[in-house]
Amino acid sequence: MEEGVKVPASVYRVPEGEVRGGVNRVLNQYNPGSMAQAVHFASQPVHYEGIIETGSGSVDLLLSTGTNPVTPERARERREEIHTLYRTSIEQAATVIITLGLIEAWFDRETGLWLNEMTVGHARSSGDRYEFHQIGVDECTQLVSRMIRELGDKNIVLTVSPVPLQTTFTGQDCVTANAVSKATLRIAADRVCKQFSNVDYYPSYEMVTSLGDTGIGNDNVHVRNYVVQHVVRYMLNQYLERTD
Repeated sequence: MEEGVKVPASVYRVPEGEVRGGVNRVLNQYNPGSMAQAVHFASQPVHYEGIIETGSGSVDLLLSTGTNPVTPERARERREEIHTLYRTSIEQAATVIITLGLIEAWFDRETGLWLNEMTVGHARSSGDRYEFHQIGVDECTQLVSRMIRELGDKNIVLTVSPVPLQTTFTGQDCVTANAVSKATLRIAADRVCKQFSNVDYYPSYEMVTSLGDTGIGNDNVHVRNYVVQHVVRYMLNQYLERTD
């Protein structure tokens, strides 16, 4: 990372094998509802709602674990770690970067929580407790605006993730559902930037997608490392003050 730039999320780690994917993937929040919720809860006492018990252990539906189970004790400990990370990071940060990921989300009608992940088996066995939302432009704009207000007068850089949906609950073709998702997020981001003077949009989505398949790795999903480095370096060059 660039000298003088501190990114707390980049140094948080969970034990190897605890989540599917990178060791700090657990921090990823994907939909505007769960993002706004995470920012709000950072200023509240830690809670444990959203942790469910399965036959193989505890799964935290508010995190990004790939629905990997852990012991109940570890699930609570990890929730406490991440709560502390969010709270202290938001308090200390001069700038917050928000990357909007997707509009497909599950909502827990019993607790009023937006979920970051859902196990299909748990949803099917819970009656009408959980409902699927394909968040529309107006609701997306409201959720992102709520998050901005919670963050106060900090500098906000808003982006849209170029990583596409890999599965969809809409019944559409995934490519079609992804196009709707990214368009919705992009319009909401544009609205929010016009609404708040402390919010700026950085076009990482456009930078990557304009490259076609040359910017995407062999899995046809994730952005190639050299492209990520270029996009981040350009962003830092645009926003950081230079003293040399």
